[in-house]
Amino acid sequence: MIPLTFVTSFKILDTIIEWILEENKTPGNIKSARWNFSEKVEKISSTSAQLDYPPLFQSTPYIKKYVFALYSKLLKFRHQIIHKNNFNVLNGKLRIETTQGPKLYSIEIDRRELGAFVRTVVAMANLATDGLFFGEKEDCLLKYHLDRINKLHSLNEFRQVKTIFISVILKVPEEKGIFPADIKFVR
Repeated sequence: MIPLTFVTSFKILDTIIEWILEENKTPGNIKSARWNFSEKVEKISSTSAQLDYPPLFQSTPYIKKYVFALYSKLLKFRHQIIHKNNFNVLNGKLRIETTQGPKLYSIEIDRRELGAFVRTVVAMANLATDGLFFGEKEDCLLKYHLDRINKLHSLNEFRQVKTIFISVILKVPEEKGIFPADIKFVR
């Protein structure tokens, strides 16, 4: 399941990139066509400043930066799984190798990193479509997960510690039309 999870998560990234390019299709801008993966990277790289991005990607520029970094860095590894069956899973770690010209590239992703990758790309897809409220909590969680997958994007870490979220439900009986609650106890 580990290789399938990686590839599926990458497909979510691909969908985000494709959506951005499709939304920017105008007569003088980007031609209507299906792009291969490397063409998408080239289009985003060469026209990035001129593209319209989803509102949250515009107001929170690091999201756009990290989506593109993940996509462009992981592209070469996705191909190895889908088309060449060039990977192995050992002790819960996915290892992928590929050569491009004389260079050998390899990446190893453990289950913890894969989980953070999945949570990151699903959140980014929801943010791209305004399907997720984005507040301080969501910002902290996204940065936390991006820090867990630093080797997948190779960008700066946020040094975000895991945020602890506690929900307290205090059930109090009604006493003469009043609901007495010990707020000090709740805190």
